[in-house]
Amino acid sequence: MNWPEVQQRWEQMHLLLRAYWVNLTNDDLQRINGNRAKLAEALQRRYGYQPEQAENAICAFEDDVRYPAPRNSTTSSARIPACASLA
Repeated sequence: MNWPEVQQRWEQMHLLLRAYWVNLTNDDLQRINGNRAKLAEALQRRYGYQPEQAENAICAFEDDVRYPAPRNSTTSSARIPACASLA
């Protein structure tokens, strides 16, 4: 999964984010509203991550989560540059 997919499906994806990062509150998710930078800020605030740790956690989420099914060759695999360097 990549972040544009998260943004496109925010109504469903925010529930997955909440399950993945249980310390995020409903208020956090409303503020994030699909914005990757705001998610990183929330992860720093709720989990005490440094900026790079927050970005790595988001990249791990993108790698771990497959919605609605595993990615295949016909699905977009665009990656945020920071995540591409981790691959």
